[in-house]
Amino acid sequence: MPGTIVDMHVHTVRGAADSSLTPDQLIEEAKRIGLSGVNISEHDRVWEARQIEEFRERSGLFVSRGMEVSTDMGHMIVIGLESYLPGIRRATELRRAVEEAAERMAVFKLVDEMEVANGGCTPRENQFALRVARALGKRGIGASDCHSTQGVGCYTTVFEEELRDQAHMLRLLHARRFQAYEGLNVGEFRPYVEQALPAK
Repeated sequence: MPGTIVDMHVHTVRGAADSSLTPDQLIEEAKRIGLSGVNISEHDRVWEARQIEEFRERSGLFVSRGMEVSTDMGHMIVIGLESYLPGIRRATELRRAVEEAAERMAVFKLVDEMEVANGGCTPRENQFALRVARALGKRGIGASDCHSTQGVGCYTTVFEEELRDQAHMLRLLHARRFQAYEGLNVGEFRPYVEQALPAK
């Protein structure tokens, strides 16, 4: 069985105006469906370190602190930035900021991956993203993009080892030791793989 099952794209009421998911609801739903961890990825902001630590202790889950940045080239999940920085709405500036963070903390190497299974996308869009990722030589992560208890864990990323901390997660991402999965929330847990493209 895999080491850690993580929903890599989760929004809560603490940082997303369009989310109705409270931290307590997230804990309850994660435990109900068997999720091991979450990457809290609020819109254009990160939780404070003390909030993450309190949530981690209370939940017993692996918890990573990310951010979904709205850029001129679309939304991008970022792991390793401590706060929102001026100018990162431009994707080129976001990349520069992440590279600078990686240089300051050697363990946070920039990981270029794609979200290939997103709970907010259609099956056709997800399959298209998976094909693009494969063409670019990427594995692709799975994430619910949930904003309520509905859909938590519909898509996840399964890591080969039990995650110790965010730095460990980044090392496994960089080493490509993970795979996108689907169906945890409905008891049909399986790898997310290429299928025939659904009709439009």
